[in-house]
Amino acid sequence: MKKSHLKNKVTKRVERLNNILNTLKVKGGSTVKDLALYLNVSDMTIRRDLSLLEGQGLVKIFHGSVVYNQECDDQTEYSVVMASEKNVLQKQNIAKRAASLVEPGDMLIIDIGSTAEALTRALPEAIPLTIICYGVNILREIVQRPNTELIFTGGRFHRDTQMFESNKGIALIREHRATKAFISAAGIDLKLGVTTINSYEIETKRAALESSLTRILIADSSKFGKVMPAHFAEITDFDVIITDKAIDTQYSKTIIDYGIDLILV
Repeated sequence: MKKSHLKNKVTKRVERLNNILNTLKVKGGSTVKDLALYLNVSDMTIRRDLSLLEGQGLVKIFHGSVVYNQECDDQTEYSVVMASEKNVLQKQNIAKRAASLVEPGDMLIIDIGSTAEALTRALPEAIPLTIICYGVNILREIVQRPNTELIFTGGRFHRDTQMFESNKGIALIREHRATKAFISAAGIDLKLGVTTINSYEIETKRAALESSLTRILIADSSKFGKVMPAHFAEITDFDVIITDKAIDTQYSKTIIDYGIDLILV
């Protein structure tokens, strides 16, 4: 996909997100189906948009209905997406490169997060795969894929990350052996390791790493140099790191020195 086409796609999504917010402010609430009809897009597209808006705390979703979050700032536009447009493009490129590593017959573990969701959409449809996941946004993408055996862990649902988490789900991951695990992170630091925001993510991410032959970290360059509260891995726990070319040279040099395969897009 050419950059100009991808940029237009992002711009259209920003317009659609703003339309959703304005509609909810005026009407007080709506349903997924009504929003899809109003904006002339699929229910799946609206669900993706709402997941993004919910992650930013701008809307609240209740059993197929959605309302504007009155507790958030009185902002007139979804400026967060426009401000992070460059990161969106980077995540798309990281996802496409990660998808190119997948081979027919692979068993994959796909973590939560927007880059992981983009990876799921980028996977070639024709090849047979088995995919283990624990994020509802990832699940939505996989259920539409042909030639794919799905293993979903289930458990307690965390709306902020779209993640399901449970002891049984962790045990289910550990019962399997994946050829590749694609793991996301909110912070990557040379001294303090690979971190995420929520402590409930730790054991699931560790189980995914421990159960995989090849462990692949997918994260845009903005995550490097950041430290979040919940530590789940060291940089050296990964075999491959895929990020963009804006990564600091100190990090890229150290990663290569560690013997990790660094892929820059």
